[in-house]
Amino acid sequence: IEAAISGTNEFTPGQDATIRVIVWNSGVNTLKFVTKGTIERDDLPTTAKMVTVGLSAGNAPLVIKTDPQVIGDLKSQAMATVSIASKITSDATYGEYQIPLTIRYTYLSSSDQEAADVLQFNYKQVYETIPITIKIKPQVKIEVLDVVSENLNIGTEGYLNLTIKNIGLEDGKKAAVKILRN
Repeated sequence: IEAAISGTNEFTPGQDATIRVIVWNSGVNTLKFVTKGTIERDDLPTTAKMVTVGLSAGNAPLVIKTDPQVIGDLKSQAMATVSIASKITSDATYGEYQIPLTIRYTYLSSSDQEAADVLQFNYKQVYETIPITIKIKPQVKIEVLDVVSENLNIGTEGYLNLTIKNIGLEDGKKAAVKILRN
């Protein structure tokens, strides 16, 4: 089983993010044993059965909102996409973060034909953790340091002087300030 992020892996602080992960079964079964008198097996050793995918934050500045998801069986060379809702914390610092993707599944490890009409299946459960990389990109973040009003009265014109500062890690260019009524 392999996994990778589908689409963008870059997010900004404070963003509600949907992380789309593609999970695929890269197992290949090129051989088939045929013996007279054996029962045909329904399950193949290359089929990942009851696949469950879950993402956790690890040490990354994000909150995972989606519980682990069951995506069912993945036959050889099949794939599935999982959407995981998350929230990047507003105080996240820029950089790359490895977040653990946990995949759980079972597969047919062996089968024994004990009699002409009796087939014994032996399944093995697998837990894998695959690191997924996300990037927190820098952004312009404005903070109002000071507000001073001059001749500002109800029904008249006046001035509002703002002192603002970019506390983000990205340079802001051609900025404009707009004041909206609450």
